[in-house]
Amino acid sequence: TANYLELVDFEGNSISGFPKRFQVEASNGLSVIDYDGNKNYRVLFCGVDKFVYNSDLDGDETVGWNRHRTDALVTQPVQHLVADNKDFIIVSDVEGAVRILDRQGRIRIPLKSDVKVSQNADYYENKTNHKGIILTSDNAGQLLYIAFDGGLARTDFGAYSADHYFLYEDFNGDGDPDFIYLDGSDLHVFNRFKKVLYSHDFDYEIHTKPVFYRLSRNKCLLGIVSEKVREAYLIDKNGQMTVSAKRNRKVTAKLPPKRQDAVLEDEER
Repeated sequence: TANYLELVDFEGNSISGFPKRFQVEASNGLSVIDYDGNKNYRVLFCGVDKFVYNSDLDGDETVGWNRHRTDALVTQPVQHLVADNKDFIIVSDVEGAVRILDRQGRIRIPLKSDVKVSQNADYYENKTNHKGIILTSDNAGQLLYIAFDGGLARTDFGAYSADHYFLYEDFNGDGDPDFIYLDGSDLHVFNRFKKVLYSHDFDYEIHTKPVFYRLSRNKCLLGIVSEKVREAYLIDKNGQMTVSAKRNRKVTAKLPPKRQDAVLEDEER
């Protein structure tokens, strides 16, 4: 919560000694990190004092942690990313400024120029090219590459609002991550060559972050929720959309012509 760290067991019972009171009121949701997979958990959150806090599950501040201070309030959870066998702790404030830290809270990547990122865009290890080790989307919708030396590069996938959502996932199952943009009511999925793999215009603006589900090696689904009509949409790699709400129905969304034919052939078989 804003002031307490609560720990419960799988039956919902509070663990002895909890809740633990934070040193300062939290301004964002917490992130739980297990760097080495040995259950030595770290709990990271940002305070209303604009400092980044790091503690263990007992609520004690991590030894050796340097509290980094941001210029503006942070409302999004701190993100942990592993790329090139290195840990990156990424903090984005409400002004779109980004800090990339190491395990000790020190600057790991000193950005060579100011950058404003989308508050709704996650950060990913770049698996598409060699333009940077990390990629995300800036507040204009430009694909942003961040190099280890702090250099920046961009790729244009169209113009989007500062509130757009961005995901970098293998939508079509070909082994290469694709670029997923959801802005208002418009959804677009591009491959690495900027070819549109899928697009759909929802009836209302979407205000909930999309989720990418990897169900098996060959089956993935993009999940989207519309709070306005209380519907959940699951979209597979062929563009087949299942809508689940008060009623269940299937629709075929917009696809490039060749892929549309493939969907119809699958339905006939």
